[in-house]
Amino acid sequence: MVKNSNSPELKNYEFYDSLSGYYDGMIKFDNALNRKAENFANFITPGMKTAADFGCGSGVDAIALTRLGLTVTGFDSSQKMVNGAIENAKRMNSSAEFSVSGLSKIPKKYNGQFDFICSTGNTIANLTTYDLQRTFEKASSLLREPGVALFHILNYERILKEGKRILNISENESFTFVRFYEYKKSFLLFNVLIIDKAQPFKSEIITTKIYPHLPKYLIRMVKNAGFKEVVTFGNERKDEFKIDSSFDLFLYCKKA
Repeated sequence: MVKNSNSPELKNYEFYDSLSGYYDGMIKFDNALNRKAENFANFITPGMKTAADFGCGSGVDAIALTRLGLTVTGFDSSQKMVNGAIENAKRMNSSAEFSVSGLSKIPKKYNGQFDFICSTGNTIANLTTYDLQRTFEKASSLLREPGVALFHILNYERILKEGKRILNISENESFTFVRFYEYKKSFLLFNVLIIDKAQPFKSEIITTKIYPHLPKYLIRMVKNAGFKEVVTFGNERKDEFKIDSSFDLFLYCKKA
């Protein structure tokens, strides 16, 4: 049984700075890259030429989008994650570019520059309701018409109802990663337990706060941000979103 974390709660960018050295191994970057390119092909239309990746992490989505022929800029608040994304782009011979920025504070020079915006990996759960509304508005301002944004979040309607603590367990050759929640009144503590297989007693837990935004409120917020149409999917294959059984929620948001 996973016990409550006694580790200090980190700001979001500090959390991902701390996780950056393990992140590619945790997500199995190279395998994820191939899968992401296939999945994004379901959402990219022939007229799309430019894309922005909100919460780019170590660059897997941005690099996948360049493989589909798009010119891509990734944004993330974690300097160390962006550093890793730049290195991954070089390693993969990708033209993707990256910038350190809070998602609601992306510079105005990017307004109207993108045909497609993506934000996967549960990124928007890291934002308060206030910051999330500002981020949806920022996405709308960055898109040219007709533009599309794809936002992903876990289905917290289901997660809160079930009350499960362990979100995921994964491993690579060196480490086991246990991602788990602590439930609070208006937020969750998201923990990653990193177990060193060679030296288990040197394992560590890193913790940050996330916000379990519910589907009905997300749809309302996106429309308030200026998107004309919102379509929901339960996964990247465009299967139907079912509030009681889908693990993921994808919001396909059309600006015009």
